[in-house]
Amino acid sequence: MKQNIDELRNGYNNAQELIRFMDTKLAFVSGLCCAIVAGVQGTCVEICNRFFNEAKTFFPWLGFIVVVFFFAFSLATILVTIFGIWGRKKSGIPSSPPPTHILFPIGNNHDYSAFKQEIDSRTEEAEYDEVCYQLYSVGIILDKKMNRSRYAFFCLVAQILLGFAIILLRFIWIGS
Repeated sequence: MKQNIDELRNGYNNAQELIRFMDTKLAFVSGLCCAIVAGVQGTCVEICNRFFNEAKTFFPWLGFIVVVFFFAFSLATILVTIFGIWGRKKSGIPSSPPPTHILFPIGNNHDYSAFKQEIDSRTEEAEYDEVCYQLYSVGIILDKKMNRSRYAFFCLVAQILLGFAIILLRFIWIGS
């Protein structure tokens, strides 16, 4: 059983590292999204001014629709990255954790003597149950972060493509 506990702890540590990596990726996506918005905003303003000041032919409508979608995907990217980094909701995590939290003492409000007594009376099976519970919980968090990361990358790719479309429309419709 000791080998199983060591393997579970390695899995737990690996999942924690993957969560940190997902947070880093989401932060990078957020920064890149903001940089793209900053780079394209002048062209967006120019296209919107033309839309409101010219006859409503094909190019003004197309340009306005592309700008609206660009900012919608930009907002979606920012929101998904914020919720991906910030949110660690407990939904889906079982509500019946092991009775004691010695290996992961967060929320363990015992005094020292009670805590030491729990450690001394700890069985290998109780340790195994606690590590299993923590690995399961962190696995759910990792799965949520990976899903949000995929969605954020989809929104970022859409934003990049729409940004290129905005620049292309500017050169076709407005000129250099």
